[in-house]
Amino acid sequence: LLHFVLESYQKKEFPCLIQQFEEWRENKPLSGIKVFDGAPVFKNTCAKYASLVAAGAELTVGVTDNFFYDKEVYSRLPEFGIKTVKNEYQGGDYDLVLDCAGLHHKKTPVKGFAELTRSGVGVYRNGSLPCLSVDDSRTKLLEDFLGTGDGFLRGLRSCGFEDVAKMSVLVFGFGKVGKGICMRMRQAGASVTAVDDMSRVKSILDIYLIDMNDVSAVTEAVNGADCVVTATGVAGALEGRYPEEIFFRDGLVLANMGVEDEFGGEIDDELVLAGNKPLNFLLDEPTRMNFIDPVMALHNEAAIYLLHNDCEPGLFPTPSELDSKFMEITRRAGEIAEDIKLLDMAMGEWDDKCTD
Repeated sequence: LLHFVLESYQKKEFPCLIQQFEEWRENKPLSGIKVFDGAPVFKNTCAKYASLVAAGAELTVGVTDNFFYDKEVYSRLPEFGIKTVKNEYQGGDYDLVLDCAGLHHKKTPVKGFAELTRSGVGVYRNGSLPCLSVDDSRTKLLEDFLGTGDGFLRGLRSCGFEDVAKMSVLVFGFGKVGKGICMRMRQAGASVTAVDDMSRVKSILDIYLIDMNDVSAVTEAVNGADCVVTATGVAGALEGRYPEEIFFRDGLVLANMGVEDEFGGEIDDELVLAGNKPLNFLLDEPTRMNFIDPVMALHNEAAIYLLHNDCEPGLFPTPSELDSKFMEITRRAGEIAEDIKLLDMAMGEWDDKCTD
C-alpha cells in the first residue's frame, strides 16, 4: 500500500505518516483491533491507511453517497487487504470509528470515536460514547487555514479563473477556513473582504471585515465583488438574510467551501461552481498532502489514545501531547515551513483578539 502511495508522493511530503508507519510497523499497537475509517478516500488518504494496516488494524474503509471520494482509489483498496463498505451509516462490529462530518455517529464502537471535522462535532457533543475532536487542535489549522485556502485557489483556477489577481473576492465566514481563503487569495493578488459577526470575530492580517448584520454594507460589497464564497460552516447561512437578487448578477462567480449548502434554497445549485459542493473537491487532491499529512496522522493517533484511556462519554478536545507531536514533526521535517510561519503570525493575532 505504501508503494502505491509512493507512486505519486515523495516521503518528504508526508513526514508524520511516514514516521507513524515506521514506528507502528515495529510495535503493532492496533494488532487485532477493528477500525472503521470514514475519512474522504483519495490517493493521499492511502498513506493514512498504510499506517493503520502497518499497526495491525483490521481496517474497514467506508464511503457514502453524501460525501466525495475517488472512485478509482476506492475500488483498489481491496487489493491491499482493506475491507470496503458503502452507505453503512450504522451497525458493524468495530472497536474504533475514525469519523468525518459525523456521518457514522450511529455506530457503536467499543472504545469510541475520533471526529475529523467541525461539521461533525455537534452529533457527538452529548453522545453516549467518547469522541476525540481532531478539529479542536492546532494541528487541524494546517489543513483548515493553510490547506483549504490553497485548495480553494487551485479549485478556482481549475474552473478557468487563472487571473485571480484582478478579482475582488467576498468571503462569508471568518473562522479557520474563511481566514485561510482570505489569506491565500490576498497572497495571489486578489482584493479580499470578509463578512462575519463582528461582535465575536475581529480582523487579522489587515483583512477588511464587514458585520454580517449590516445588510446595506453586505449588499454593497456583493455588488462590488467578482466572486462570492461561503465558508461559514452553517447550512443555509445566507438564506433570507440578504436580498436574493444581489446574487444573480451577470458575471458574479459563486462558490461554496462548506460541506452543507450555505447559500440556501433561494439559489439553485447549478448557479454555484462545482454544483454547490466544496470547490476544492473538484480536484484530484482536494487538500495537498503537505497540509493534510499531520492531520491524518493525528486522526490515526487518536485511535491509540482511545484504546488505552478510559475516556468519558461525549466530545473532548485533542490532548495537547498529541497535538504538539505532529506540529513539531511538520515544523522540523515538512515542506511547509514558510506557510507555518504565516500561520504562527496569524495565530498570534488570532489569540490576542480572542477570535474563533
